[in-house]
Amino acid sequence: MERTTLPVSMARSSFSDLLNEVMVYGERIVLERHGKAVAAIVSVADLERLEAMEGEPSEGNR
Repeated sequence: MERTTLPVSMARSSFSDLLNEVMVYGERIVLERHGKAVAAIVSVADLERLEAMEGEPSEGNR
């Protein structure tokens, strides 16, 4: 999987484009603030895999 790291300020101005990259290509976007990773944008499929590994129900099963 492709992984991109961007400052939050840059992600804010191109959020729609970033969402398309995640949805279409499965890219993972790591957001940084002051050079430190603070969040990530991932596909719903990635989120569901992560939640399954943690043993938590997905949004559709709550």
